[in-house]
Amino acid sequence: MSDLAVRTTGMSIGYEWAICSDISFELQQGRSILVTGHNGTGKTTLLRTLFGLVPALQGECELLGLNVRRASAEKLIRAGVRFLGQGARSFDDLPLERSREVLRKLYGFQPDTAQSDAAKGHHLSARLGDLSIGQRRIEALRLLKAGSPRLYLLDEPLAGVDVAQEDLVLNWIASEQGKRASFIIAEHRFRRLLPVCDVTMVMRSGRIGFLGSSSELLNEQKAAEVLL
Repeated sequence: MSDLAVRTTGMSIGYEWAICSDISFELQQGRSILVTGHNGTGKTTLLRTLFGLVPALQGECELLGLNVRRASAEKLIRAGVRFLGQGARSFDDLPLERSREVLRKLYGFQPDTAQSDAAKGHHLSARLGDLSIGQRRIEALRLLKAGSPRLYLLDEPLAGVDVAQEDLVLNWIASEQGKRASFIIAEHRFRRLLPVCDVTMVMRSGRIGFLGSSSELLNEQKAAEVLL
């Protein structure tokens, strides 16, 4: 089994025209990339393209050894890829317990009996659609753990969560990293994610403006240089 979680080569992303071009990088299993940049630079489009929801305009992408152009979403999920987009609204009318059961049966996953920090604070009989934005985000993260995840693509995981919930999300990410799961995380609140991601990619003006160690951007002067 390859130890490479992601490989992109000369990839251009966008819709009728390219938002960002010449995206080439590799991500080893167990490592994480933070994707940041101003609004409109293509962070969400990059994650949607990586998961095959938007076709790449040019170039190639492989996730866990699968060519995304030829692999269905179901095949990627069964291989261990998990995608969390913004505003996901799955199973809104179902109680939490039932929504988890439906997801497990949908993909043939085994029940997860472990109590998660993300499950605390609301009862399993509550409807998913009745939760706050932050609670929904955390519940969505918990649902991603079904099966045997190896690669997470997370779009703005801190959106709509309060300070306490931020800590839950960051602890959840750290826990999965401890199992050698890889992450690509798009987040404009980059300072919160720098300590937990090995590499940071800054998207700007239709290109990758920075791709290097996250520790470099802990320096405020360097962060301002690559982000402004």
